[in-house]
Amino acid sequence: MKMMRTIGVVMLALAILGAFLGFQQAYPGPFSFADFFKAFYTDLSSELAGIAITVLIIDFLNERREQRRLRWQLVHELGSRNNEIADRAAYELRERGWLMDGTLENADLHNADLSGANLANANLCHANLLNAKLVGAELQNANLSETDLKGATLKDANLQNANLWASNITAEQLNQVYSYEGATLPDGTVHQENRLAAA
Repeated sequence: MKMMRTIGVVMLALAILGAFLGFQQAYPGPFSFADFFKAFYTDLSSELAGIAITVLIIDFLNERREQRRLRWQLVHELGSRNNEIADRAAYELRERGWLMDGTLENADLHNADLSGANLANANLCHANLLNAKLVGAELQNANLSETDLKGATLKDANLQNANLWASNITAEQLNQVYSYEGATLPDGTVHQENRLAAA
């Protein structure tokens, strides 16, 4: 930080010196502070505009890099075996709109403890949920198509209207969930439990 400040001061001094020498060449004769400052500020305004644009671009790129870093970190934490960490990550991902935007497609969440996590509407297409704990998890409207659910614990999980197409969820796992009313099953059929019960 101190070195950057020193470099900045040196560059500013060189810029002022360069402006003075440039003025002397452009306006030979007796030196006039009024003319010098007039010319200096005219050049300075265009220089400042260029610097401002550069700073904005750098700031934008830094922000995007930070967003990517945070996104990766939260996905990593979502796969934690520590339920508190995983649950907090699910909350943060939802707040930023990253549960539904495809961020979790192909995510490696094997052995994650997502018990009680709110994953409603999440896009978990192709995700690896091998042996994950999803006890009481909210998975309504979640996209779980082609997801690996082998060995996952789904006791009391809510899978209403979830998309389970081409996943490897088993009948035994489905029998443990709270509900999978309206869910698209691995074979593409839609489960209509309540309608069948009413009939």
